[in-house]
Amino acid sequence: MGPMSGRIDKSASMLRAAKQTLRETVVARLGGELDPARVAAGTDQGWFGPESSAWKIHADACLLVGGVAALLHQTLHPLAMAGVADHSAYVEDPWGRLRRTSAFLAEVIYGDTELAEQNVASVRRIHAHVYGTSPDGRSYRADDPELLTYIHATEVRAFLRSYQRHGEFPLTQAEADAYVYEMGRIALELGASSVPQDQKSLDECLGTYKADLAFGSQAAEALRFLRNPGLSPIEMVAYRGIFDAGCALLDETEAELLGVGRERRRGRTLRSGEVASCGLRWVLGTSKTTEAARRRVG
Repeated sequence: MGPMSGRIDKSASMLRAAKQTLRETVVARLGGELDPARVAAGTDQGWFGPESSAWKIHADACLLVGGVAALLHQTLHPLAMAGVADHSAYVEDPWGRLRRTSAFLAEVIYGDTELAEQNVASVRRIHAHVYGTSPDGRSYRADDPELLTYIHATEVRAFLRSYQRHGEFPLTQAEADAYVYEMGRIALELGASSVPQDQKSLDECLGTYKADLAFGSQAAEALRFLRNPGLSPIEMVAYRGIFDAGCALLDETEAELLGVGRERRRGRTLRSGEVASCGLRWVLGTSKTTEAARRRVG
């Protein structure tokens, strides 16, 4: 082996080490590694299966951008925001909350039928104890079918937009409609009503909530946190691109209500979503949960 080969091997080794360090840092910030063993131990292909759009979309790291967009959108519903503010420790433990949400979606989508049903039953039990009064005097319940539908619709739209714009292999129209239909099962099992069945009905569904949206004090506090969730200056460089990319997935009216029009324009102009998604895919690699699910179903 000559000097040049030795330098190449050394550079490759240093790159692998740097990538591993970055991966450990990112995974730690996202709340820790998910346990693929729960998905691997199933007995059937679950609610969706390897040919579903849900399996395809949720294997891509670009959905982190969609997650930010969904959270931004959800802050605008006063009742949804009141439930988060009153019953969630998102400021004290944001990454733990993110990990629990990620684990729920991963296990329902990639797990077998029994694991999906266990996760849904657990969330329904939690929702039964989440209720209160919003700052404007209205009562809310986490198991309110209309509120569940709003949360579901914002997430599905954000995930789908993120994947269609930044995913490796965008879906066809039929596959995109299938994704909305597939994810509707989760919402229905959680107790939602009038769940969208395709992209057209998804847009129509969210349109019915526009009159309910408002930027109140609790939304302002959540936005301040989402802009800077307690990261180091170096971490903020990477997170800023993800945040701007999430803003770019919002409709103009939502961005105006939140006051993130500048971030939305910057995210689109700089193509922050493409940059962030490529970086996340490189750092995180193939999802261990997805690999475990594929081994289970052969």
